[in-house]
Amino acid sequence: MSKNIRNIALFAHVDAGKTTLTEQFLYQSGKIKKAGSVDKGNSQTDTLEVEKERGITVNSTITSFFWNDIQINLIDTPGHIDFSSEAENAIQAIDAAIVLISAVEGLQSQTENMIDLLRKHKKPFFILLNKIDRLGADIDYVLDEIHKDLNLNLFLLQDFKNEGEDSVSIKSNWNKEIYSQQENLIEALVTSDDKLLEQYFSAILPKWEVLNTVLKQMIVQQKITPVFLASAKKGLGILDLLDALVNYLPAPSAIDESLQAIVFKTNHLKGEGKIAAVRIFSGEILSRDFVFNTNKNEKDKVSLIKNTDLQNPQVIQSFSAGEIAWVQGLKSVEPGDFLGFSSQKHSVKKESLSFLLVQIAPVNKSDVNILLEAVYILNNEDPSLNFSFSKEKQEL
Repeated sequence: MSKNIRNIALFAHVDAGKTTLTEQFLYQSGKIKKAGSVDKGNSQTDTLEVEKERGITVNSTITSFFWNDIQINLIDTPGHIDFSSEAENAIQAIDAAIVLISAVEGLQSQTENMIDLLRKHKKPFFILLNKIDRLGADIDYVLDEIHKDLNLNLFLLQDFKNEGEDSVSIKSNWNKEIYSQQENLIEALVTSDDKLLEQYFSAILPKWEVLNTVLKQMIVQQKITPVFLASAKKGLGILDLLDALVNYLPAPSAIDESLQAIVFKTNHLKGEGKIAAVRIFSGEILSRDFVFNTNKNEKDKVSLIKNTDLQNPQVIQSFSAGEIAWVQGLKSVEPGDFLGFSSQKHSVKKESLSFLLVQIAPVNKSDVNILLEAVYILNNEDPSLNFSFSKEKQEL
């Protein structure tokens, strides 16, 4: 089952086009009949009122769809630094990522932070230069900027014409028919294998299938970072990117062991209580199972399991290694908690974040208990928050 799954997250600075890209994935895969719009507030993944009003993602959303018979579990993360903990939690649950960078604005601080974390956690990723049709787009400049600032071994796997114009076009430069023309990429690939290098120096061009396999290996090992181009708003470049996701990014490792899983997000549903997003690395979780929270040293009973299909959520009886699902009944868990057995001890080391002390108060003093309840829920959903209440001063 794991071979037919890709667990992927989208990372970017705010307004780079993540939500628009997600809409295109869902549309091109046939999941939805029409791509929604951030400007119109009708996108599938921006469900909160503040997201619709401001046109930004503040809450990680998980959705899934199929491409070439491969299930893609996609986590659309917030791009604003105020909600960066949501993005950081997602890194624990994925096998690979797409980093969106605007071809107009270029590399920005939040993007650099997320790339640093992906490299630290050894998660392979694509870079997608979006908005290549926009006035001011400069693909070569942005690629040079990324290479200089992040020292990544970048390879653009497409050619382009008329950047910054409505007539912009792109085409693949890495396929069986024309791969022999890509000398720089071929040289980078053959240097990873002594036999291939010897052939190359003997003027023998390795077969496309061999080099393509080496390319995938080097992407997974983070020795090469492929770059793709798109205008998500126009739907340009989406099909090439989807093909690359299933062809070059890794499937989850198939581990046949006891349960090891991580909670990377929690939500509170009105009338239903807490629901946790769980990624399993080994073993399985069944409905009505008791699972052990190794961080809290507590045991919880699974009451319900739902799939990650945002458009058609369904109750399922179990899920296993490589899969992601929503689980109800795990009362003790917070994002970052590991699930397994009492002999296992885990902890997630968080990056140091700058902080801001903020005092909050209800508009009407009589609503203080309602506000307290809401803040406690927020604190549980995002442990990077640190909430306190002073009874003496009646301050939150």
